[in-house]
Amino acid sequence: MTDGTDQPKRAVPPTSSLKRVECPYCGGRMLASRKSMLQGIAVYWQKPWGSTLKMDEPVVPLACVECGAVVMALRDAARVSREWQALTPEERSKVDSEQ
Repeated sequence: MTDGTDQPKRAVPPTSSLKRVECPYCGGRMLASRKSMLQGIAVYWQKPWGSTLKMDEPVVPLACVECGAVVMALRDAARVSREWQALTPEERSKVDSEQ
């Protein structure tokens, strides 16, 4: 399946937070999987703080084309980071102590 330019269409459009990801092991280029599911089951990371309605964050498997490492990345890491930064020091210490 092509888009008229002889380039294959992507099944899943790239997410804004995963445009360019560098491998944490070798510094190579990481590519996101077309599906964020493992054997038909969606994978989520559950936030350890609990005052929001949306607790589960979807993750995307990424593979390094250089060394072959596979890691999971949050689909919207920027939003999770903003939520973490918005927590009070007391809320953060509570999360840290429960880990």
